[in-house]
Amino acid sequence: MSEPWGMLDDAALPERYDVDRVHVMARDPRMLFVYWELTERGRAAALAALPGAARAQGIPRPALRLRGLGDDIAPPPPGAAVSHELVLLVDQDVSSAYIEWPGGGPRWVRAELGMASGGVFAAACSSPLAPVPPADPSAALARATSPWRHRETAQ
Repeated sequence: MSEPWGMLDDAALPERYDVDRVHVMARDPRMLFVYWELTERGRAAALAALPGAARAQGIPRPALRLRGLGDDIAPPPPGAAVSHELVLLVDQDVSSAYIEWPGGGPRWVRAELGMASGGVFAAACSSPLAPVPPADPSAALARATSPWRHRETAQ
């Protein structure tokens, strides 16, 4: 019996998909895993968004920007203040990395991929918000509320 639709073929996955994308996942409170792909179209769009003064200060390079938001279990609302920011220049041939993150810091992180020059960053794409586990789980539980806790304290 032959298998349907060639589902069991041993074809290798492509290294690139020609899509601007970046994703971030927390391995633990102090380490993030980020993977990305920056196409020529995305690079050109981010370069166009960089101010001329920034481009004149140096050669624009591909970069990742990680932004920490919020300190609560619930995702922060749009426009929430950034409490931690990290900008890293990346090599064109690299498409993923483990990155140290301040443990006990922001509970949510967003990654952006784009171009940087002269201390200015312009994004080509951004990731969805990703949760970062707390460094001390008991601290998160102390802030959590439940109907049973209210009953215990009311008596």
